[in-house]
Amino acid sequence: MKKASIFAAFAATACLASAQMLQSVPAPTFTYEAEASESSMEFGYCGEMATYIGWSNAAEATLRGTIQIPTETALRFEGAKVSKVLIALGNTNFFDSSIYISQGLEDEENVYDQEAEFMPGTWNEIALDEPYTIDGTEFFIGFQTTATSTTGVGLYPFAVDAQTANPYGDYIASHDGTKWNYMHLGDAGIGNICIRLILTGEGLPQYELELQDISMKEYMRTGDEFSISGVVKNFGAQAIDFYDVQYQIGNFEPVTVTIDNRIESASIGEFKIEGISVDTDGKYDVKVTITDLDGHADEDPSNNSLTKTINCMSNLATRKVLLEQFSTSQCSNCPRAHDILHTILEDNDDVAWVVHHAGYGYDTFTADASRKFTAFYGGYTYAPAMMLDRTNLAEQGATGSSSAGSIPSATPIFQFTSEKAVEKLINYAVSQPAFVSVNIEHSYNEETAELQVRVFGESMVEFNESTFMNVFITESGMVNYQAGASNPNDYVHNHALRTTMTSTWGNEMSYNEDGTYEMTFKLNLKSAWNVENMEIIAFVSNYNENDVNDCIVHNAQTAKIKSAAVETIGNDACSVWANGKTICISGEYKHADVYAMDGRLVKSANAMPYFDVENAGIYLVVVDGKTTKIAIK
Repeated sequence: MKKASIFAAFAATACLASAQMLQSVPAPTFTYEAEASESSMEFGYCGEMATYIGWSNAAEATLRGTIQIPTETALRFEGAKVSKVLIALGNTNFFDSSIYISQGLEDEENVYDQEAEFMPGTWNEIALDEPYTIDGTEFFIGFQTTATSTTGVGLYPFAVDAQTANPYGDYIASHDGTKWNYMHLGDAGIGNICIRLILTGEGLPQYELELQDISMKEYMRTGDEFSISGVVKNFGAQAIDFYDVQYQIGNFEPVTVTIDNRIESASIGEFKIEGISVDTDGKYDVKVTITDLDGHADEDPSNNSLTKTINCMSNLATRKVLLEQFSTSQCSNCPRAHDILHTILEDNDDVAWVVHHAGYGYDTFTADASRKFTAFYGGYTYAPAMMLDRTNLAEQGATGSSSAGSIPSATPIFQFTSEKAVEKLINYAVSQPAFVSVNIEHSYNEETAELQVRVFGESMVEFNESTFMNVFITESGMVNYQAGASNPNDYVHNHALRTTMTSTWGNEMSYNEDGTYEMTFKLNLKSAWNVENMEIIAFVSNYNENDVNDCIVHNAQTAKIKSAAVETIGNDACSVWANGKTICISGEYKHADVYAMDGRLVKSANAMPYFDVENAGIYLVVVDGKTTKIAIK
């Protein structure tokens, strides 16, 4: 079936002059309890609802949300009955609502219709008056409703999950007064409609696990370790406590790994196999297969395998991606974007993160260069937004924002949609090859505040265009106002661009005959800057003043200007230690701050003998001005 394009009117997760953000909501807990006498299971393509989507400039619309049960799935459940439908909806008023079943997406006549009442912002359970018997042929099942805004303008009726869209589970439609206009949410990088079916009857599959996705680096340096990640979904009636994943690289011997991870019926599971390496250059197919479910054979092995290709090359440099985020203190949606990136990038050494305080106005942390980098928007600015290696990722699902709403990215800048979508784009960028290395050596004179930076490396290829060296200086740990934060006047800003050591678009590079290069820069840092929280980011890029899509970053590297001084607190003052995720402080003190190693303030306490931190990691605990380093496991 041909995919329809998504409406340009969908609202972006952005701060705009005339648009609201996609609202995030806590995922409700919902469990269907079957009658004791019946065999039953949930079936659907969606996870829990994560976001409401719709239109920022609409007050009313007649809508449909639909999922498709293709022939191969209908045959799998032949003879079972659809007894109930579970539908989650956005925070909107709903009228004249119904559920329906059709045999074609655009059929004028439905084979089943039933009136329904929908509650907003939650899962709705609708029992079918006459359970629908699956006869092995394709059918569509969904809801129809008229939605009206609760505020008079801004309509967000659809609840969607945060997963990658399944092409059978992401149909929406609006009626223009004459006909239904259907589209796939996946075309805009948005997930699945929140619709699930309760199937009852004999003969339901008991053990069936589908391998839905696998990911790994497409290019890597020969001998370097890499990982294989995957997503599975339990389409059987039984919960699964463990399953085997087998991977085979080229003609090498297959390797089997047992994944000990319980997956309830109709639920998603994820796995990650680390420490894999290939010692010989080449292009290899990597086949990943699910081979065992709690000791049972999978009842439908046709969906248990996926294959991807990797390229192992000795002449690759280690890859570090340049992530440029656009965020300002006036942007009420930006704290959520910061949280998403902190979650994705925690313990990730493959990304250099810089924040430009531009895109939705400017603020006290706006650097001159950041103002000029808004040229990457192509004329329509918003926040939160980001770039990865200044590369247009529209083909990978990145969406931009326009005065009409969401559109495929026309430039390297794209909007935040969901954590999964952003993580997928970051993983794609990290997987790309790097044919030039970037290394940093530096020195800092505390008396004169002079910073000297030497950037050097080697190109493994001859570039067709001129390349430019860029050196950024960023600072973290700055407390200032941030709209949308839980404590807006005490928000900690990190990774902010302070200045550049090169020209705004970089200094043109020259290479020696053997492909090596070396460049040196000097800068006096301002006294107002905290050097212990500052970082150097160097990267090699193209620059085309006439085309923002031709300014691609080839590779990047980072270095801390100065490691924070660590002074162990003596017994005559206080002792600091960790007990699990609890930080304990013995002795009297007034105030303690806990910082992550990137300078981010994660906890403050006054005269408390112990308190908890949320995540494992290395932290600096500053007690009345004295610092100690501890590890939280």
